[in-house]
Amino acid sequence: MRFKHILMRSILYNRPTKIRWKCAQLFTLIIGMIGVCLPVWDVAVAGLHFNTFDLAEWTTLHPSVQITPTPLIPSLALRIGVIGLILLLHLTILSLGVSKQLYWLSAVFAGIAMLPPLEVLSQFSLDINYRQQISATLATWVGLCICYFFSRGKKEWTFSVILVVTAVSYIIGFATSRQLFLESQVQTETGVGLYVVVISITCLSLMNRVEDQFPYPYH
Repeated sequence: MRFKHILMRSILYNRPTKIRWKCAQLFTLIIGMIGVCLPVWDVAVAGLHFNTFDLAEWTTLHPSVQITPTPLIPSLALRIGVIGLILLLHLTILSLGVSKQLYWLSAVFAGIAMLPPLEVLSQFSLDINYRQQISATLATWVGLCICYFFSRGKKEWTFSVILVVTAVSYIIGFATSRQLFLESQVQTETGVGLYVVVISITCLSLMNRVEDQFPYPYH
């Protein structure tokens, strides 16, 4: 406990001004988003590298997922994790006081990134995976609207809740996808993307903890 107190005090003492602190938070989130695009599981034998988007897609094809009463839970958890990082990123952008035009431009591109390929939209009504991707896009845009219009004055509370949901979703998504690889008797190696995402969320949790315990006396 004493070490924890000394660590927190040290971080507080060396903490930069609020704008620089938020910039550091933004940088951490950007690193986390890069981790999402990097491989999280490597299948060396087949030469396959699954980033978070690929992994969500692959888990929907696994036979054991198709026959469960609640299918697509692994892919849903992974996609909720990505949505969470997107919302955290845009909450931080709002905290930096950027123009609303930049916010909404970024929001549009974030939603588009969650869409399935355009050529598969003709199969939308037949494939539950594509329906989930469309739902994830709509959830991203709804979440970004809520962050913009309804989180003013309570961004810290909103940030903490989304961060917890994001962390839990990634734990569920990565753990269940790992289990599916084991059931398929596929040997996997941990990709750099998994480390980047975990480190990013851990750093965000620590930074959020510091802000909660030692709030700024100024804005």
